[in-house]
Amino acid sequence: MGFNSWNTFRCNINESLIREVADAMVDSGLAGAGYKYVNIDDCWMQRRGDDGVIIPFPDKFPSGMKALGDYIHSKGLKFGVYSDTGKHTCEGYPGSMGFESVDARTYAEWGVDFLKYDYCGMDGVTDSAERSYTRMHSALQAAGRPVLLSICSWGAGDPHTWGRQVAQQWRTGIDMFAVWDAATAKELRLPSFLQSVLGAVHSVEDKAAFAGPGSFNDPDMLVVGLDGMVPYGNVQECPPHVANCKPGDYISRERCGGVVGGLSHTEQKSHFSLWCMLASPLMLGNDPRVMRKATLDILLAAEVVAVNQDALGQQARKVHTEADGDLQVWLKRLEGGRFAVLLLNLGSVVSDVTVSWGRDMPGDVHAKWGRESPAAPGCADREAECAEWVAGGECLKNPGFMVDACKASCPGACPKPAETGPTATAVVRDLWLREDQGVFNGAYTAKKVESHEGRLISVRFMEPTDALSLKLDTGLLAYRAGLTARHGVAGEKAGNAAALHSQVMVGTSSFL
Repeated sequence: MGFNSWNTFRCNINESLIREVADAMVDSGLAGAGYKYVNIDDCWMQRRGDDGVIIPFPDKFPSGMKALGDYIHSKGLKFGVYSDTGKHTCEGYPGSMGFESVDARTYAEWGVDFLKYDYCGMDGVTDSAERSYTRMHSALQAAGRPVLLSICSWGAGDPHTWGRQVAQQWRTGIDMFAVWDAATAKELRLPSFLQSVLGAVHSVEDKAAFAGPGSFNDPDMLVVGLDGMVPYGNVQECPPHVANCKPGDYISRERCGGVVGGLSHTEQKSHFSLWCMLASPLMLGNDPRVMRKATLDILLAAEVVAVNQDALGQQARKVHTEADGDLQVWLKRLEGGRFAVLLLNLGSVVSDVTVSWGRDMPGDVHAKWGRESPAAPGCADREAECAEWVAGGECLKNPGFMVDACKASCPGACPKPAETGPTATAVVRDLWLREDQGVFNGAYTAKKVESHEGRLISVRFMEPTDALSLKLDTGLLAYRAGLTARHGVAGEKAGNAAALHSQVMVGTSSFL
């Protein structure tokens, strides 16, 4: 977890900027939430000295890299730099090929904690990606300072198959741009080496078996908090706003003429949820000095970040799809026997998304927690005032109470068992809302999931009898109090009954 300068600043970096970023990460609470690394990407290195030592641009870093690293460390943060396996970096500055040992010793002297290691400048090189990265791994080991090595070969050489032996994380695909899907990327006519958020997810989703504690697949940096990005590179189709362009031209950032793309707020939350479920590195690409509250709320969502940082280090797997793949269920096992589930709607219309304990959970869950399903409550009204309450719109205003008290009168309130035979019972918690949704038998349905929205929940299995005495962190008391105010003692009596009878829901959508 940390920050990388590339997505926002590109080559416009200097030591004052990096110090300000470090300050902002502490002052904003990002550092306290676990974002520890401050990483400088390409364009910091000017040349090599006669002794082969890499020299930073003196006008950008007049105090030197060690002094900058010392400042970052003084803030309780960690210091990261960038280099390249090849003869030159992706922006044309000196790479580390042939200078691995010199660079590793230099990084150790500077107090470097993180090295992003790119894969440009490899023309004419016959060594495999594995051999090239192993050389730097060995040099870092010999230099004697622990450095987190981040492989950035864009998936070339299948680093997921060998990366664990030489690094702590490895990129699984090409660079990610701040667009949601391939259709948007095509509409913007982005260069082919840039992919969408969902493209990056696709690059990593089949590699879950290779992730684990200390070794992770990396789909790329976060684009949360970015209003868009500036594309550049050789284009296959010319963007309509670029004059005098023909297919195959190199379009510079200056010629592109500004930022394009950007995710909606809903898409940014789903992007962050996916990265947390995938156990991906959480490397900020936005400017920590200037953040909207909405951006900070996403990045500091403690229960969501905890899914990413879970001690088991497992990567989520997509366990169910429907509606031609538009509705997806992702599952991640967590420490302590819990599970994180992402209910994702990739379609264009609002939809319900269901996770089934029997269908989607591992077999050991069913074997341990499967019990004969409790009978669904009878479809009848329990309160004499139901007709009056329904006429007053309470089915919509207070669904958590009304689906229990007035099943016959509220449309669609009668629950149906999601499964037959033994089923499991679990507590469901919404991790974005930080609120328990209730206790559910057999399945849980997230209602009215918006287009491109992901509902992130945790699931904790338990004995059905234990649910009756469970105290949940929900808003039921507020609903009960509201009914008391409107309906007097009858509302209070019905609210108390709801607390008992709504404890175990059978294949229904939510507790409230």
